[in-house]
Amino acid sequence: MTPTETPARPPLPHGYPPAELYARLGHDALHAALRRFDDEFLGANREALRDYAAHWVADPLQHWSRRWEYPYVFERLAAWSERRASGAAGLRILDAGCGLTFFPHYLTSALPVDEIDCCDRDPAMERDARRLQPPASARVHYGTQDLARLGYGDAVFDCIYCISVLEHTTERGRIADEFQRTLRPGGLLVVTIDVSLDGRAEIPRQEAGRLMEELERRFQPLEPFVAGVADPGPAVLTTRNVGRYEPSLVPPRTYASAGGVARRLLKPHTFPWGKAFRRLLGGGGGGSAASELTFFCTAWVKAPGVAAPVGA
Repeated sequence: MTPTETPARPPLPHGYPPAELYARLGHDALHAALRRFDDEFLGANREALRDYAAHWVADPLQHWSRRWEYPYVFERLAAWSERRASGAAGLRILDAGCGLTFFPHYLTSALPVDEIDCCDRDPAMERDARRLQPPASARVHYGTQDLARLGYGDAVFDCIYCISVLEHTTERGRIADEFQRTLRPGGLLVVTIDVSLDGRAEIPRQEAGRLMEELERRFQPLEPFVAGVADPGPAVLTTRNVGRYEPSLVPPRTYASAGGVARRLLKPHTFPWGKAFRRLLGGGGGGSAASELTFFCTAWVKAPGVAAPVGA
């Protein structure tokens, strides 16, 4: 253990991130391992990542919510993997709405993974991924796909994770059906979503609650966290207080900002345009001041013997 690492901590909890725990997260052992791999990945792939960095964030581990979401997802996958039968084959994992980051490549280095399929609506992710250099893994494959109409077969994935994507989609029920169809019985689904506490961005708590209910109809939650989305409590981390803990973290970009809309006009793949323009015209503004955001982390299993949804 290095001087900057703290002793082992309990796994990050489901639900909203407690601000006090978030404040201690930056220097623990898992975060240090993620940081080392991310630095190497960025150093080797700056040219391949240039477009992603320009439109999203140059260093995803410095994004305000990913600082928590990446460790949360990793811990769920690692714990689920450890419970598998001895001698079981390596995992096949889906990164749903992947972007272009170090994270799936880190997973192949740290967990018994045979293959990770990464899919995104933006064809630039698949194009730029062809230029990735080690430590990028050859076991990570990229494709351009619509989450609501996945091209994979039934029950092919051991695990699916989806980090801060579903709140930006308009076909959440259909996407949940696709996750159910492509996940193997007994498989793990990990989903995180941004939540707008003041209702000025994706998604307000009421909509987040409906999304949790959609998922609960198809999967079994690992803990009874579904009702908790309605009440973050006073001690939750938000975009209003995150600067107290780490001023260098990157705040969220809201799609309603003039700059955000201009970026999407240059690359007009599928996007919830109506909501974005309504907020822009309504004075919603942009940047971290536009809405008070937090995020909600969940993990689910597909019950053994559950059939694919009718019509999927």
